Amino acid sequence: MATLKNFWLAALLLALLSLTACSKESKTIKSCSFVASGKNSLFEQTRERYQVEYDSLAAGIFIKSIEGITQTRTACWLYYVNSQPGRIASNRYFPTPGDTVEWRLISGY
Repeated sequence: MATLKNFWLAALLLALLSLTACSKESKTIKSCSFVASGKNSLFEQTRERYQVEYDSLAAGIFIKSIEGITQTRTACWLYYVNSQPGRIASNRYFPTPGDTVEWRLISGY
């Protein structure tokens, strides 16, 4: 039962990722960025640079707090690579060294 719940929660989060890219009313509250290096996943590279809290779901790992700034019901952390929104969980994405990675706390859901 917990696995099914995690599946639907992950599906909802992925749907929100897609909608955020199209939302005209969303607003970036806070952001942090870095230049990707090495061969680690985006999640691991983020953990190397920032203090993070996260949820591990069937669809992957999703960041819920960066440097003590926690997402809310109406704002969540989403990543962008070279200004393009992420489409998969951060632990499943492997940026190319030199890519610009930005985490944005976005409101407007």
